[in-house]
Amino acid sequence: MQEHQFNTMADLNLLHNNEGLHRLISFLKSKGERRILKRREFFVRQGDSHAEIAYILRGSFKLFTSDYRGKEQILSFSFDHEFVACYLPPRYGCKALLSVQAMEESVLLVAPLQEVLSQIQIEQDGTVFVSDFIECLAFDLLRKNVSFRCEAPEERYRQLIVRIPDILNRVSMKDIASYIGVTPETLSRMRSRMVLEEK
Repeated sequence: MQEHQFNTMADLNLLHNNEGLHRLISFLKSKGERRILKRREFFVRQGDSHAEIAYILRGSFKLFTSDYRGKEQILSFSFDHEFVACYLPPRYGCKALLSVQAMEESVLLVAPLQEVLSQIQIEQDGTVFVSDFIECLAFDLLRKNVSFRCEAPEERYRQLIVRIPDILNRVSMKDIASYIGVTPETLSRMRSRMVLEEK
């Protein structure tokens, strides 16, 4: 069975036998609205009130925000068979902290986050699912922080290639460079060096 991932402001690998994950997939497949987004169309805009969760049937998204200079900073990518959402509940007055934009024509199954939570609460073991979900998000933030502060950009790039082997055909070099924290020129030199090392 293919491993699936949750994405918030980072990439999160979940164990493929996570029961709560599969319940969520089943719910979206049976109740979700099929939605097609064109390239560069937004699923979420930073600062908006947003309360939807989506399962990507096909396509790719970048999750990004702007730094103090107004420069776009890419925090994560989401691809086929992954989730994308702004998980902050609107009832707490939270606005989306980042934007989610399609990098190619993408097909989603979308449902209001509140409906998903209501479905969970109906089930006898709903509290276990919510607990798992919160733990996943917390681990995601911790892993992202450790990766960005401790791993070399080259290692982050290698991990990205392993995760999505065809990423160079789907994501621009500029976006990949932003994600791993280097300039496009540095990424180009890094890739050339890696090619030479593999010969």
